[in-house]
Amino acid sequence: MDEFTQQISARVGAARRALQQALADGDDYLVGVREGELDSLTRLADSNGVTVVDLVELEQREPA
Repeated sequence: MDEFTQQISARVGAARRALQQALADGDDYLVGVREGELDSLTRLADSNGVTVVDLVELEQREPA
C-alpha cells in the first residue's frame, strides 16, 4: 500500500469514528460535517483509482 492510500485510509477511519461520535452525541451539524468529509474522501479516492475498504463497507450499508 502506497503512502497516498495509507493516508486516505487513515483519514477515512478518523472521519468514520468522528461521525459515530457525532451520531452518539446527537450533534446533527457535526454529523453533516463528517458526512461531507467522507463524501470528499470518497471522491478523492475514486478520482485516484484508490479503493478504501472502509468506504466500500460504508457504501454497502447505505440505502439505495
